[in-house]
Amino acid sequence: YFEKLLKSKKHVLTMLSIATGTGFFIAAIASNYWLSIIAALLGIGFGMSGKPLIVNYMNKYIPSHQRATLISANTMMASIVLVILNPIVGFLAQMNLQLTFAGFGVIAFILIYISKVEEQHLID
Repeated sequence: YFEKLLKSKKHVLTMLSIATGTGFFIAAIASNYWLSIIAALLGIGFGMSGKPLIVNYMNKYIPSHQRATLISANTMMASIVLVILNPIVGFLAQMNLQLTFAGFGVIAFILIYISKVEEQHLID
């Protein structure tokens, strides 16, 4: 639906990233805890909703005889990164939750800016 509305798969991924960053920024500046929680959950949700799109696009380029190995390696690397980053993020959140949320927002916008995804990579 969103691909037809935005007329571009890249725009869908960009909008999901903008929504993610905006959700984290709202969580950072919200004075109401409930608004902060809802904004953070929306930011996380929008961020996670982009993964199936990217995996679907990647599967089109990965030969079937290599697909299981590459998906497994990708999942393993993601797990290793989370094992390293989760304690760091937990420590930062204990120090200052608002700055941690703002940092996630900044990272989301930086990743939008440096993204190398091009429309022709996403063609069906």
